[in-house]
This record gives sequence, structure tokens and C-alpha cells, in this order.
Amino acid sequence: MVLFAGIDYGSKLAGTTAIAWQEDGKMQLLLSEKKKDADVWLLDVIVAAGIQYIFIDAPLSLPIVYTQPNMEGDYFYRDADRITGAMSPMFLGGLTARAMRLSRQLQQVGVQSTEVYPAHLKRVMGEDWLAQLAQSTGFTLDEISASNNHQQDALLAWLSGWRWHHHTADIIGDPKEGQIVI
Repeated sequence: MVLFAGIDYGSKLAGTTAIAWQEDGKMQLLLSEKKKDADVWLLDVIVAAGIQYIFIDAPLSLPIVYTQPNMEGDYFYRDADRITGAMSPMFLGGLTARAMRLSRQLQQVGVQSTEVYPAHLKRVMGEDWLAQLAQSTGFTLDEISASNNHQQDALLAWLSGWRWHHHTADIIGDPKEGQIVI
């Protein structure tokens, strides 16, 4: 059983979806294959590893005007998007819909999903974020090396989960609209 994993959620068939988790004291870091359905792959990996929580770099909600039509608000951005500088869930349309569907599918098998934004965490931590990750978690830099930006973002998503688990994460946004864990 694995407590949590970090996911950089990419295009469905591009081979750009990455997942990171700690198991038996080692960091696991996988990347989806090109021309293979990343959503099916993620479900399989998460269930097989027994992951309980995922921290995913993708919008898991829409601006409040879509879920509570009587409310005034922004049609493009949630509060959390404006605060962190994230892209609009509306601009990311297909990816947002896929992530929301994946979250529901995972919920049906007992896995909880939380939205994260690795780019903001990287800005907050600075360029030495990898060294800080190693220092915080006890891993060596060799144990957490990532060969591309997608794997780095999966590690940062995992780090957001680690920070959440250790009660040091920042939670940004309106809970009625959708929050981002940093």
C-alpha cells in the first residue's frame, strides 16, 4: 500500500504523463508511452501499486459560475488560478475534462485526488528545489533524478503531497470552487 503519488498529467497519447511515488524507501518514477492511453495506464499503475491519494497537476474543478449559476464570478479563472498564475481550466478544456473524469474513476476505487501546481511550488522553492526535496525527504539526488520536465513535475507534485502529509503545504483558493495544494 502506497499513501500518495504525484502526477504530471499530459496529453492522452503523447507519452508526457508521469507519476512519482515512494515505495520501500525508494522513489518510483514512471512515464507513459507514446500512442498509448495515459488515462488507462494511470488507472492500472495506481491500482496495482495500491496508491491511496494522488496529487495531480491538472484542474479538477471549474470556475464557480459553472457549478453555482446564481453566483457572480469569473468565467475563465478560479481564485486559485489567479493566485498561482495557473492556466484557465476553460482554456485547458479537454485536459480538465479528462482529469475530472479520472478523479471520479479513482474515487470509485477508493483513491482520493487533489489538485497541485508544480510550477508554482518550483517558483516558491527556487531553483534548488531538487536539493530541498532531497534534504526534506532523506533521498539522495541520485535517487530522485528525473530525465525530463514531465518527470520533474511529477516529483514536484509528489512533493506537494509530501508537504500536505506533513502539514506544511499551502492550500490556495476558495474551497467552494476548487483549491490547489502547493
